[in-house]
Amino acid sequence: MAPIWRNTENGLASRLLIELIFWLIDHNDDINRLLDTGIYSDLRLLSNGKAYSAHRCVVCLQSPIIKDRIVPIPIPTAHGFAY
Repeated sequence: MAPIWRNTENGLASRLLIELIFWLIDHNDDINRLLDTGIYSDLRLLSNGKAYSAHRCVVCLQSPIIKDRIVPIPIPTAHGFAY
């Protein structure tokens, strides 16, 4: 699987990744609460009779197969709808 970010000559992607890692460490309790409660999740995955709450943006970035099978949610904009 190809990386979801690409490094640049000036190392911007590397610095952003490092910042993201530190942010995740600082907000570990908040992220675990999201995982435990399923709050703000907008996708439910079913496997072997068990349901899992998930976030479309995370799942779709990691799985093109699931992305292709998900019906987009229209988001109203000033110019119509975005998907």
